[in-house]
Amino acid sequence: MWGGAIFDSAANIFKTLLFICRQIFSLQNLSNLCPFDLL
Repeated sequence: MWGGAIFDSAANIFKTLLFICRQIFSLQNLSNLCPFDLL
């Protein structure tokens, strides 16, 4: 149960970072260079 909660938290953090990354790069018209998209 704890493992699932930790995994969910990590997934949410990753999604947040991915969203922020895309927002930042999209503002610079470089969304295709976002390193998280390579994963």
